Amino acid sequence: MISLQDIRQAAAVMRRAEGELKSLVVTAMAQTGADVTAIAGAAGISRSTCYRWQAEAEHSGEVPADVRGETLDHALRALQSVGSGPAYMIAAGLRTGDLAAKARRVLHLAGQLSTPLPERERGEIAAGVILAHKILAKFKS
Repeated sequence: MISLQDIRQAAAVMRRAEGELKSLVVTAMAQTGADVTAIAGAAGISRSTCYRWQAEAEHSGEVPADVRGETLDHALRALQSVGSGPAYMIAAGLRTGDLAAKARRVLHLAGQLSTPLPERERGEIAAGVILAHKILAKFKS
């Protein structure tokens, strides 16, 4: 007969394994030239999940500022590829090192989207929007 203790132990093993998987995925995504599609495939998850885990790690402070900037840059490039907003606004966001300025641009441009997006762009933009809200929330408090 299966006991509640058996279930608790299995759940604890699962949580540790998921935490390790998240850590490996986020670390792999932080590497220069990371192939998010390959990382997602190896982990058995979607690209959107990879970007969500990256945004969560960035919010918790587990990811350095330069990687947070890269996430916002990926979102800006994805927004550019789907034709959102004027090119000068995206270019200015990509040039600046100010995370708050990048965050404001990502939120502004993402707010103008009205069409369904391909999965890749949707994941990158969603990660950027989540991160942008968290960055700007720090300035309000």
